[in-house]
Amino acid sequence: MNLPDALDQMSESAAQVYLDAHPIQEQWSMLILDQRVDFVDDDLRRLKHLPELKRIHSHADHLTDRGVSFVPQIAELRHLLIYSPLVTDRCLEDIARLHRLQTIDLQGSHRISRKSFDALVADLPDLVDIYPPFDRPLSELYIEAQNKRMERNG
Repeated sequence: MNLPDALDQMSESAAQVYLDAHPIQEQWSMLILDQRVDFVDDDLRRLKHLPELKRIHSHADHLTDRGVSFVPQIAELRHLLIYSPLVTDRCLEDIARLHRLQTIDLQGSHRISRKSFDALVADLPDLVDIYPPFDRPLSELYIEAQNKRMERNG
């Protein structure tokens, strides 16, 4: 945030008076949603108030298609990562409206079909980084890999 140099010479109370009279708009470039963030899908309606966002990373396993439906309010969004077991192919129609998207990462969203994901990718010409969903939950893949390691190590 670009604060005026004069604030350094002011007392805390004088600086607060100055800032109250000259508000500075905060700008956000990234939103991270995970298990520590208490939100419901309808809270994402507020994304329209953050048009400057360039990245959304969601590892929140309670995000659904309804929540994703609010993401296209951010026309300038460039990078989208969604790892949720609750999103389905239905959310891809909303994601397809993000014409400036450069990165799509749905690896942790196993209820999205590869066929629908590939159709989405074909509709988004600016994509550079593409990470399709796994065909099963990551927890299953992790357990399977762990079991294979144990078998090899005896």
